[in-house]
Amino acid sequence: MPRKKVQTHSVDDAQDLLAVAQRKRAGKQAPAAVQTSRKKAGEREESVSRGDSDPWNAHSGDDDTRRGADWPTFLLTAVAVVVIVLTGMSLRMAPPAAQHTEVLAPDGVPTDLMREWLRGFHDSELLFRRPDAQTLDAFAAYLRNRTAVDEVHSVRLRHHHQAGRHPMKLAIDVTLHRPMLPVMLANGERAWLGERGHILPGILPGPSDRPLVRGIEYADGSIVDEIVAVWPQLHTRLHRTMPGLIREIHAHAPLPNSDDHGVIFTTSPGTVLVWGNPEESRYGVSREQRLSNLIHTLRSQGDLRRVPEINVRFHEPFAVVASQPR
Repeated sequence: MPRKKVQTHSVDDAQDLLAVAQRKRAGKQAPAAVQTSRKKAGEREESVSRGDSDPWNAHSGDDDTRRGADWPTFLLTAVAVVVIVLTGMSLRMAPPAAQHTEVLAPDGVPTDLMREWLRGFHDSELLFRRPDAQTLDAFAAYLRNRTAVDEVHSVRLRHHHQAGRHPMKLAIDVTLHRPMLPVMLANGERAWLGERGHILPGILPGPSDRPLVRGIEYADGSIVDEIVAVWPQLHTRLHRTMPGLIREIHAHAPLPNSDDHGVIFTTSPGTVLVWGNPEESRYGVSREQRLSNLIHTLRSQGDLRRVPEINVRFHEPFAVVASQPR
């Protein structure tokens, strides 16, 4: 039988065989490498901006470049979100726009009197809701007709430097009549007699230690004017030597031995000072002469507890003197 020829291989052939085996081994591992590459690319897909190119074929170098290019966009987006959040918070925390007006009481006007004026104004609600010029003019005219008001200087809106966030203020500048003497009205209500003869609200502040006026509702204008003119002079002359002597002033008192009514002063010792009616000056007794006669008679009588009456209606004043003090 023929013998098979045994082929012998050289060293070079062995090296060739090793190379072939390595190539086969590399060929079997190649699909796994591709699969691994696809898996890694798929893992990066969520953070990569998708374009027209297939992300599965993206090279690792291109992916790193694209990731670096996205950092400015990310920062700008984050800054924008922070700005929007802070703006929303500031708008939520900002005070609402003011839609009302705060009315300021003028100097010297009690709060209760100011409230009374506001209640009496026919468009008072408009004063608290950004009143227009017509409403302000109407309110100024209304104030001029108040008995306590002497003059209205201005009624204007005062704007806050932060417009829309704080209420505007309605500033009122008026001059009031000055109270001179307290008055007790017939209904028991207290009031003031002003320096110009006006009957003023009793809520106004006024001087103390002044005589109380009674019966002024029944007195005519000439009587009121007489009291307003006489009292300051009488107070000045009596204040140093006989302070607090006059306790009450009766504006419509019956005059002794007469059917007329006039002014009578009552004193703390009980002496009645009969002043009379201003119309009696036509008989030749002026106001200045009556005043001088009254002061002279008061100072010359001594103890007034023994003098129930002093009358200065006539040219010659006289005093009624009692034998015993009361």
